[in-house]
Amino acid sequence: MAKRWTGFMLLALFAQGQVAVAAEDELQVYARASARLASLFEIAGQNRKLVPRVTSKEGAQLLSTLSDRRRFLDAKTYALKDLPVATEMCGSATKAAMSYLLFDMQSGLAGAGKDPAKIAAALNIVGDTNFVAFQDEISPLLAFSYQCMAKQIPLLEQFIAGLKPEELTDVRRAGLRQMQNGIFSAYYNFLGAFATPSVSDSNRGRIARVMAEVAPSYAAILPVKGREQIQALARSMQAKVPSKFAGDLAKIVTAMENKRCDGLCRI
Repeated sequence: MAKRWTGFMLLALFAQGQVAVAAEDELQVYARASARLASLFEIAGQNRKLVPRVTSKEGAQLLSTLSDRRRFLDAKTYALKDLPVATEMCGSATKAAMSYLLFDMQSGLAGAGKDPAKIAAALNIVGDTNFVAFQDEISPLLAFSYQCMAKQIPLLEQFIAGLKPEELTDVRRAGLRQMQNGIFSAYYNFLGAFATPSVSDSNRGRIARVMAEVAPSYAAILPVKGREQIQALARSMQAKVPSKFAGDLAKIVTAMENKRCDGLCRI
C-alpha cells in the first residue's frame, strides 16, 4: 500500500487548538535548518542534481544539524511543558526525510491516473528508488525521527492522562491510531529494508541500532497484535541478514514480547 512509505510518518497527534506549538529557544536552530532544507528542495524542483546531499558543504551541515541527537535530544530532559517543542521537532525531522523519499513524486505518478491501486504502486516505486538513491541522507534523518518520537511518547502519556474524559475526543483518538499505524509501518519498512543489498551495511546498522533502542518505548503503545506481527517478522529476518545485526533484531524481538497494554495502548 501507499502506507508503505507514507504510513510511517508520525503525524501530529492533536488537531489545531489542542497543543499550541510555541517557538521555543532550543527549537530555533533546528527550525532554521529545517526551513533551509525545505527551501533547497523547492529550488531543486525535479532536478536531482540540485537535491541537497551529504557530499555538499551546505547539505552536510544541514543534515548534521537535523540529525544531531546529542544536541537536541540527549542534552535536554523533556518535561510535559516541552511537548509542543518535541512535537514540532519530530515533525520537522520526518518531513525532511519524506522530502527525500518522495522527491519528484509527480513524475513517478505520471500515468497512474486516479486509480488508488496504481497510485499506491507508483508511490512505492518512488519511495524504494529514492531510499536507495538518497540513503545517506535519509538514514540519519529517520534515525533522529525515531529517537525523537521515543522522547515524545512519555510526554503524550502524561498529556492524555491529564485529560478529562470528555477531552479525549474522537479527533485525539484518531490521532493516536495514526501514530500507532505510523510506528507499525516504520518497523515493517525497516525490517524489509534489511533484505535490500543496495542499502549499505552502515545505513542498515544505523537504523537497526536506533530501532532496537526505541523498541521498548514503541512496543508499549502498540496494540498487542501489532507487536506480535513485528516480532514474527523480526524473527524471520534473523536468518536472512548478516550476523552483525543479530543483536539488534534480538532486542526488537524481546521488546515486542511484552503483552502489557495500558496507557496509550488501551485508548
